[in-house]
Amino acid sequence: MLIDTDLQTHSCPIIIIAYILHQNLNYFVEAVVADIRADGILGLDFLKDNDCVIDVVAKKLIVSGKDYPVQFEGKLGCYRIVASETISIPPESEMVISCVVCVPKGQTMKHFEGIVEPLENKLEQNGPLVARTLIQKQHNADPEISLRPDLQNLLEKSSKHLNSDQERQLRELILRYKESFAETDKDLGRTTLVKHKINTGDAPAFKEPPRRTPVHLQCELDKNIDEMLEKDVVEPSNSPWASGVVLVKKKDGTYRFCVDYRRLNKRYLERVCLLDVCGQWDILEVIEGILYRRFETSDNSKNRLQAIVPYSERRNVLFQCHDNKTSAHLGVRKTIERIRQKYYWPGLQADVRRYIKGCEFCNRRKNPCRTNKAPMQLVQSCHPMERIAADILGELPETENGNGIFW
Repeated sequence: MLIDTDLQTHSCPIIIIAYILHQNLNYFVEAVVADIRADGILGLDFLKDNDCVIDVVAKKLIVSGKDYPVQFEGKLGCYRIVASETISIPPESEMVISCVVCVPKGQTMKHFEGIVEPLENKLEQNGPLVARTLIQKQHNADPEISLRPDLQNLLEKSSKHLNSDQERQLRELILRYKESFAETDKDLGRTTLVKHKINTGDAPAFKEPPRRTPVHLQCELDKNIDEMLEKDVVEPSNSPWASGVVLVKKKDGTYRFCVDYRRLNKRYLERVCLLDVCGQWDILEVIEGILYRRFETSDNSKNRLQAIVPYSERRNVLFQCHDNKTSAHLGVRKTIERIRQKYYWPGLQADVRRYIKGCEFCNRRKNPCRTNKAPMQLVQSCHPMERIAADILGELPETENGNGIFW
């Protein structure tokens, strides 16, 4: 029975004063009307004032000595929550991901409200931290997240020739991997997918003397150095190696900070083979961490993949394809063709010729190739009294044909 209501504003909850009538027993309560799915919730004040006892085993509620049957609805307990897919989270960042609640087999969770909390043992490990979050059933859909201005600009430029469905898929792809796009130069990170090392050997350190910077570029030079220090691109160093700095002016009027290694390269780099990546970018592939070059012919009859051999392994490949027992110390042309069946590197032909010329077995057992010589021709005189020179070697023992002079 509803006695009175107190409603001041539409934004405040409705407070009612009512009697609960059940089996000739009256209970005076003050309740709040809330937007919840349950028909009603008895608070601790009501349970305490009316000497209530909850008997879970017998499934009954005792109120002032009277028994009332109760029934359980829903599944209560603690469930494990796992990510729905493998996601890589960059350091010092946060991300909203989709998860799945692991319920026992045969059970479902139609309506629920719960709190997501991290495990205590996971907090001691060096892993991602999960924020304590209140979730509801209607919140299981991915929230609509707006793109950053730079990503929105990227989406607009990339979707000019796409239909609505393709544009939606592209938007979802950008949202999924939005952390892979750098918003500014400060967001540039590090990767261990590609490793690079420079073997200096026993070469002494090279330190180029400082060069004088023009007065009008001194402020620009200091500005570039401060920006790179702030972005962790460079760091203070006391290395004995040093090269000069050059500021190159770009078309838009700004300057590019460059390091001039020409004097260093002229001193130490005697032989350098650079792969023209720009020209061969479309035919390069990475398979299981190995860089391959796709070799194609016009008729597609001899298409194959050639592994790009690093400098440290080229001599081993040359040995296996020339000096090995099954290689038979073939010549330059056949050795090149054998290597090209599986491998490639810039300057392959020059390396093969140089290696075979230095092969001790080939020099000891094989005769050098004879070069063809042109036959001698008669000397035609152009005018009277023209001088014609000839080398004559005589007074030699006569041959069987009676020849004793060479000329």
